[in-house]
Amino acid sequence: MLSRRAALWTPLLISTAARAQVAGFPNRPVRIVVPYPPGGPNDLVARALTRSMSERWGKPVVVENRPGGAAGVVGTEIVARSEPDGHTLVLNGITHAIAPGLYSRLPYDTAKDFTAISLAGWAPLMMVVHPSIPAASVAELIAYAKTRPGQLSYASTGNGTSIHLAAEMFKRMAGVDILHVPYRGSSQAITALVANEVQMMIEAVPSALPHVREGRLRALAVTSLERWPALPDLPTIAESGLPGFDAGIWWGVLGPARIPAPIVAELNTAVNAALQDPDARRTLGLLGIQPVGTTPDAFEARIREDMDRYAALIRDTGIRPPE
Repeated sequence: MLSRRAALWTPLLISTAARAQVAGFPNRPVRIVVPYPPGGPNDLVARALTRSMSERWGKPVVVENRPGGAAGVVGTEIVARSEPDGHTLVLNGITHAIAPGLYSRLPYDTAKDFTAISLAGWAPLMMVVHPSIPAASVAELIAYAKTRPGQLSYASTGNGTSIHLAAEMFKRMAGVDILHVPYRGSSQAITALVANEVQMMIEAVPSALPHVREGRLRALAVTSLERWPALPDLPTIAESGLPGFDAGIWWGVLGPARIPAPIVAELNTAVNAALQDPDARRTLGLLGIQPVGTTPDAFEARIREDMDRYAALIRDTGIRPPE
């Protein structure tokens, strides 16, 4: 049993050790691995954070693109296997939570091999239809589709993508039969929709909005639980007859498992402070991304929630990964 004096000293010793860990961090450049090629949303979100974090620490914060493998597995595995000292992070998106349900084998355990740092940003998707479809609302689209089972089709950016899963979630909750037509990326899918080769799509707002404004497509709703601040008059699917529908996408910062708690706290503070930087917020706004910033526990809870619900959707609908 500890003596009274030892008991009094123990919290002080722990506090001193914690301060010492943070005081020595970082002691070299911090790298943020992006498991995708340069120029995509993950890459741009990561680069929006680096200036503020570098200034805070007086050390370089560099983005390292390590694309490869399905769902960004190569770069993500690098971080999972790195030293848990806070100097190697990954900027990953909602694919991080989708992958465990989609792929039978991954070279890491998504639930155990990472430390959540902060949810950096989120964005809704937008439900759009070709103007030839006589539906001005989600309810009207559902009614129209129910009278034509199997006759309508929707585009996606490929099997197992967040775009695909959002549409399958809609089909399941609405009880409609709409054919899935996968394309190789957003550009091909949007082109097909504008040409009326398919009749609807759930797509990222920045990709779909220019076509809506030009009258080539009609927007019916956004997929997040709350309305998108930039489009306050556009309803959500949840408020349009499918309560609880939520298929927004997100991006966040993670590190390997077992990073000491004081360093996790410092990383969280640095990322959240960077998300308040005017330049970073401007960059994210141009991408249609709402800056967030959360506690590590809140981000961890969001990852686990999405892992569970997307795994169930994938299992119940028989979705297969892209070949």
